[in-house]
Amino acid sequence: MSVQIKNLHKLDIDFDKIVESLGIEVVLVQKKLAFDIFSDIVGSTPIDTGRAMNNWNISVNTPDSNVTDEGGEESGISSSKEAEANTAMIGLRPFSTVWISNSLPYIVFLNEGSSDQAPSQFVERSIVNNLNSLSAIL
Repeated sequence: MSVQIKNLHKLDIDFDKIVESLGIEVVLVQKKLAFDIFSDIVGSTPIDTGRAMNNWNISVNTPDSNVTDEGGEESGISSSKEAEANTAMIGLRPFSTVWISNSLPYIVFLNEGSSDQAPSQFVERSIVNNLNSLSAIL
């Protein structure tokens, strides 16, 4: 499951001038948005053993398809998962593709509402809510 924006490198625009005029740092905005979406998705994932929640990954340019058998913490993102996410984002370049992925075969069913713990489309809701929050401040 992914949302991807392609071919930004084909745009013939001087993004440095735009960023300078807006007074924002593109990579910082990109990282904050990615971490906020990641955190919301992890926090919204239904918990039985915590395995589904603990298998969310964040990566740059290619999806991370690693799967762990370990469960997660009910409080949300574990410190080790947060450290993995921070490490994955080191060296992020402006307008790179940031992937938030979960390779468990049943994550699609959870997102479709198979658990009473989360509404259907909780992944899409997290993305839309965070994009709306970002657009409100830009």
